[in-house]
Amino acid sequence: MRILFIMLFFVISLFGVDIKIATFNVENLFDGKNHGTEYRDFKIGKSNWSNSKYLKKSKDISNFLIEVGADIVALQEIENEDVLKRLANNSGYRYYKFSKQKDSPFGVGVLSKIKIDSFSYYRFRDIKARDILRLNFKIGEYKFTLFNLHFLSQKNSQISRKKEIDQLLMLAYNSINAIIVGDFNEDYKPNYMLKPLEERFRNLWKERFGFQRSSHVSGRAIDHIFLDKSFFSNQKNTLNFKNFKVIKSPNLSDHDLLMVTLSTQAQKPTNTTLNSLDEVYKVGKFTGQLKLEKAAITYTDKFGYAITQNGGRGIYVYDKKSRFKVGDLVDATIYSVDVYKENLEVKDIEIEKIYDEKADLNNYTKEISNFIKVGDTISSISGKVINGRLYYGKGNIRIYSKNSGSLENSDRQMLFKNAFVINFKGELELLVK
Repeated sequence: MRILFIMLFFVISLFGVDIKIATFNVENLFDGKNHGTEYRDFKIGKSNWSNSKYLKKSKDISNFLIEVGADIVALQEIENEDVLKRLANNSGYRYYKFSKQKDSPFGVGVLSKIKIDSFSYYRFRDIKARDILRLNFKIGEYKFTLFNLHFLSQKNSQISRKKEIDQLLMLAYNSINAIIVGDFNEDYKPNYMLKPLEERFRNLWKERFGFQRSSHVSGRAIDHIFLDKSFFSNQKNTLNFKNFKVIKSPNLSDHDLLMVTLSTQAQKPTNTTLNSLDEVYKVGKFTGQLKLEKAAITYTDKFGYAITQNGGRGIYVYDKKSRFKVGDLVDATIYSVDVYKENLEVKDIEIEKIYDEKADLNNYTKEISNFIKVGDTISSISGKVINGRLYYGKGNIRIYSKNSGSLENSDRQMLFKNAFVINFKGELELLVK
């Protein structure tokens, strides 16, 4: 046995192993029996719910999990252990654990292809809340702890919801290499209730920029994956963060599935070759190369400028030393793009040529419409500015000037040219001079 263990660790160390961990709220997966704790809409004989509907939904979820291919899946809104066992058997998971309070409609469960080293649960006594399930895993020399939870909805008191978070902090802070997943019923935003967790853990929504943060049909990011910051050390002989994905569920739930991939190998910087700024907005932050030919400077302020492709989108470049003017035409290579305050921003760019001719901005800017998006430059827009919003003929939009700050106190007609569209807390905003 000792020789087998040493050989296993050698193989893992030499070739590396990826471990995929997912979380998915399956939305009201009740079985075809009455247990007395179901919601009214799922009582057999007194609602439209039936055993055949349960079996179909269970099968569809199993097929979805097979397609996703995660090694470990944390699930929420599972009625009982038999429901979880059926999912395990039909989707190829050998190990599973479940927990719920006696009178709760549903609980939390975990499916795993990796042997569960040990498990426990925390049950709240002073508030009516769902259990927190804790599982310990060991793969060779690699150890980690997984917490699966389903916190109270926002209609509950702030006091009760804060107690859940405080208890989670106590449990997780005493764990090594902790991974916290589940439905937190709390949208990701600057001052959200989960902020105290970020002292020790990294919320993986930080790996995506503003308008890509959604896990629910409402457009909110209420499901989360938190990783202990040790997963970002990128060292040999440790588990390292590799990537984070949001996978749309095919009409199975009102939630999407979130998945993180960890690797036993240190991650090399990703070098990507892109062909357009539109591709940048698809992949997010990157390190690599993007060559721009005859790109125009469409917006400037005291902190930098926006560079835009002919007929396409632009991106903001942070450069306080820039002397560019709107209309300058350049060839450039972008080497690095990162996320700053929920917007993509160029961190490394080489200007290879500055043309004597000026750009025809009609080819690089757009008129205001209902179809503008982040990265567009609006050629001209006028209207009345009231409390930081510009009211124009077809609607209104947030407005901000990096040179003079917000326009909260303005109440007058104004005209702006070459305004750059950014994201502000999930809402479009115009940067103006």
